Amino acid sequence: MRILGAIAGALVLVTAGCGGSGGGGNAAKPTNAIEAAALKTSQIGSVRADFALSSSAGVSGTGSGVFNGKDRSAQVTMNVTENGKQVAVDTVIVGNTIYLRSPLISARLPGGKQWVKLDLRKAAKAGNVDLGSLLSTNPTPGGALAYLQGSTAIKKLGTENVGGVPTTHYRVVVDLQKAADHASGSDKEALEQAIKSTGTTTVPADVWVDSHGYVRKIDYHLHVSGGSGDLTMELHDFGPPVPITAPGTNEVVDLLQALGGNG
Repeated sequence: MRILGAIAGALVLVTAGCGGSGGGGNAAKPTNAIEAAALKTSQIGSVRADFALSSSAGVSGTGSGVFNGKDRSAQVTMNVTENGKQVAVDTVIVGNTIYLRSPLISARLPGGKQWVKLDLRKAAKAGNVDLGSLLSTNPTPGGALAYLQGSTAIKKLGTENVGGVPTTHYRVVVDLQKAADHASGSDKEALEQAIKSTGTTTVPADVWVDSHGYVRKIDYHLHVSGGSGDLTMELHDFGPPVPITAPGTNEVVDLLQALGGNG
């Protein structure tokens, strides 16, 4: 079914750049207010996010989840729609591994198993995942905030409430090379691959920052393989890290093993 492809496409938009530790802990000193807000927000223990996405391929989706800043673990629930068909998808991210559960997926698994898992780095080495395209989107809170470390051409558009919180609305042009120069670890790798895969070094974005200097909303127009996508994400309920654990091994099929290491 084509909607299986829609699931994959939407998950590219939502989960890219979330896995792995060593994000922006050694980021360069911010050079403007947007970079400072992005850095401050990325250092929070956890954040909850609500998002909506659409792509030129006709895929759309909405979802919400909780994301830990330090280790980039996450737990996300979303609904993906393509050509009027909708399916729910649960995602858990621990380290470099993404776990997926959906009625369409579970119906195809043996022995009553519910989840498939994919180690992104192993998949990239095996050639199973176009990691450049995957990392180019970066719309998770961690990835999006890493993008904002390259904010330039900042324009203040006024004040607006986001989720009942007063904010200042800015329009920026993200310089991906500047963001990469500011980043370290997996964030730096993601940004460098984004430049290679998209063929551009700039991304337009709108950003909303509250009076305490935290990013509350991000709106991107993203270039992805074969087209483009739009993503809006609202951040709220900042707090300490939350426990996120992988599904039990008796519930999981390793996708790479099932494919025999081939595409």
